[in-house]
Amino acid sequence: MERVELQKSVPNVPSHEEFFGLDDNILTDNDFDADSDDDKIKKMLIIMLGLMEEFYILHMYDEAYYYASYQFKEDIDNFNSELKDNLLVLFSGFISEIVAEYDIKYGIGADVVDFQIELEELINSGIDAVTMTLYYDLKDKADFYTDLSLTTGAFSPHSNFRRAVKRLANQVDFKGHHIQKIIDRKYNEFVYGQDALFTWHCTGINTCAWCYEIEAKGAMPLAWFPLDHINGRCWLEPVNPDEYSAEYMRLRK
Repeated sequence: MERVELQKSVPNVPSHEEFFGLDDNILTDNDFDADSDDDKIKKMLIIMLGLMEEFYILHMYDEAYYYASYQFKEDIDNFNSELKDNLLVLFSGFISEIVAEYDIKYGIGADVVDFQIELEELINSGIDAVTMTLYYDLKDKADFYTDLSLTTGAFSPHSNFRRAVKRLANQVDFKGHHIQKIIDRKYNEFVYGQDALFTWHCTGINTCAWCYEIEAKGAMPLAWFPLDHINGRCWLEPVNPDEYSAEYMRLRK
């Protein structure tokens, strides 16, 4: 059984409005589309994209030589750190909220379920990719205009920021769902045990052959099942929902 996990792609061809700088708003309606109706993830998206828009507004009228300068590299490095710091706070709160909800649902105390999420590493890899791509896109574009002595008027960073917005939205959405699935699996392991039998259920909405193949296996030990796609809608269901692990029964309130 093989699966290829694909993140949502970002178009590299700017619209006419982007290319000619006809629209200075980089956060127009439907600029991003979170596949989940999870309000917590959408709130994080809005905050992070707001930061991106602020950075864009601050530098939207800078001339080409600025983007080709060391000062721009320093500014975007500082912005990169700001995005990471904010997302670390947001995701830490996001995890705490999810865990608190699960603890209440299963009637157990705080910090009972042990799970490890390398949060900083998870965040840094994605944000570095977003900001460094934005930096090199703008620098290459600025170098071209600077070489032609077109340092005013013709240069517009709009299309580059628009694509960075989409990349940032994808990263937050992707990592938020990944964290949710890790936590959900850890609670299932604690409450029912890794050897408990589960079945995989497909929703039938954009379901791939890989998921149908797993569903066809029928009842299997929980430890056998992979995590669903990041934005997958399939779910696992215990065969015996009233049979719990000994550890859970010992700690259950």
